This record gives sequence, structure tokens and C-alpha cells, in this order.
Amino acid sequence: MIKHLALSSLVLLVACANTGAQDERRDVACAIITEFIAEEFDQASKPLFVTSEKPLVPRESNARATAYKVAPHPIEACPEVAKIRREKSYTPPYLALGEPPETSTDGLFYLCDTLSISLPLLDDDEESYKFEVVRVCGPLCAGGNTVTYRRQSDGTWRKDREEPSWIS
Repeated sequence: MIKHLALSSLVLLVACANTGAQDERRDVACAIITEFIAEEFDQASKPLFVTSEKPLVPRESNARATAYKVAPHPIEACPEVAKIRREKSYTPPYLALGEPPETSTDGLFYLCDTLSISLPLLDDDEESYKFEVVRVCGPLCAGGNTVTYRRQSDGTWRKDREEPSWIS
């Protein structure tokens, strides 16, 4: 469970922040994304590769899109995310060989899913964090979602919704 921390307005999360409020925002964002990624691995039905690339952010305001672009990747900002990636993430052999991913016998799906995530940002209401997730499962199989975690009355943060933003 993620504990309540005193938070102020939407501010870009910077990994090397030097103020207490920014450190608290980063800590909450890292706890949220760590919990989310751990659940993804627990629920995965095939190998999962967490990429170090950030997802594209469709349908967002200019300010939020800019914030996502300049925010560090969760692997860089959150030591626990980097640890999960090191210990659990499948590393596809095609990455080193420069080859296309292996597919299932019917050619519709990759043998592993690729997950791309952004660092959660505190929303304007100061009661929710949002982040983008993209899952690629095949040559013509992918989708993006906006995930929202909301502060609960007991001060914890819980996943509130996951809204599809695109699908292929």
C-alpha cells in the first residue's frame, strides 16, 4: 500500500530534485509505478520485456505532453523499477542481433510482450497520478493506456482506472 504524502500542484517530476516536495512526489510516483510493473509481471502469460524507451503520449494537453517528454524514464528515476527490470525482464535476443522479433507460428504475435511506461505525474487535482503504458504483443498487435492512481480517504494510493488511448 502506498502511504499518503503531502503534495502540491502538478509539477514535473525530476529524478535529481533537491526540494522535499519534489522528492515526495518522485517517491510516490516511483512507488506507484513499481507496484504497477510488479503486478504486470505477476499477471503476465508470456515473457515480458520492459523497454527503456518512453511511450508516445497521444491525446494529452500540451503541458502534460511536454511534462512526459522531459520527465526521466522510470528505470532512471526509480531504483526499484530498475531492479525489477534487471531481475524479471526478458531480454529478447533480437535486440543484440539487430533482427526482427520472433513470432508465433501463425506470425500474429511476438513470443514476448514489450512494455513501455512513463513516470507517473501528479494531476492538477492533486488527488491522482497518471501515466502512460504501451504494450506491444505482435506485428499488428499493440495498445496504449492511460493509468490513473487516486488517493484514497485513508491516504493510500490505489489504481482507479486504466483507459485505452489507442489500439492497433
